Amino acid sequence: MATKVTNLALYEKGSSKTTVKSTNTANGQFLNRKAMRSTLIATLSLRAKMQNLPELGDLHQAIGSLRVETKTANQTTIRDTRTIRVDIQQNTVEFKAASAN
Repeated sequence: MATKVTNLALYEKGSSKTTVKSTNTANGQFLNRKAMRSTLIATLSLRAKMQNLPELGDLHQAIGSLRVETKTANQTTIRDTRTIRVDIQQNTVEFKAASAN
């Protein structure tokens, strides 16, 4: 991944120089400086936003971890609910037995 990023940075650095050199003329004709400036700013903004995006693998791993945690929490809740139900049934039986006497 580091090599990919380094190569991309070198490519972008080189292409930025080419872009700056090409802003003065294209096929012998002058370019609209405002349009070029807007295009460059938009390109740099998009590039910065793309660098801040998380990797899909990281997102997949985080979602998998959340799924496991949720499954564990659900199993614990089911187990606790069963225990409470059994306790209530036992208390009901004991209460009925005590009331009968």
